[in-house]
Amino acid sequence: MNTRGWIHDFSQFVDQAIRQFESPARPFRLYEDEGGWALEMDVPGVAKDDLKLEVRDRALRVELGESGTRELPLGRQIDATAVSAKLTDGVLRIRLPKADSSSDVRRIEIL
Repeated sequence: MNTRGWIHDFSQFVDQAIRQFESPARPFRLYEDEGGWALEMDVPGVAKDDLKLEVRDRALRVELGESGTRELPLGRQIDATAVSAKLTDGVLRIRLPKADSSSDVRRIEIL
């Protein structure tokens, strides 16, 4: 495994998250564990029905009703098909699971 490449990818992921996602009005926290990352964002007063999350073109798009939209590019180290979210007590928690390192390798059948 190329550790340097992974560290570089993760560093870019965090840098992009900070530049494109954080705002003084909507600070967020990013945590890492063995299975991936957890992104927590304070959204007091925002109803679940006013939130819309979408993964498209390797980016996480979070629409916060009238509060605006945030977009976070997702690196290849994120399994975009398994992203999940939960809203509890004014805190939006988005789970960004790590992609299986073998997901970049796919055997192609020759017809």
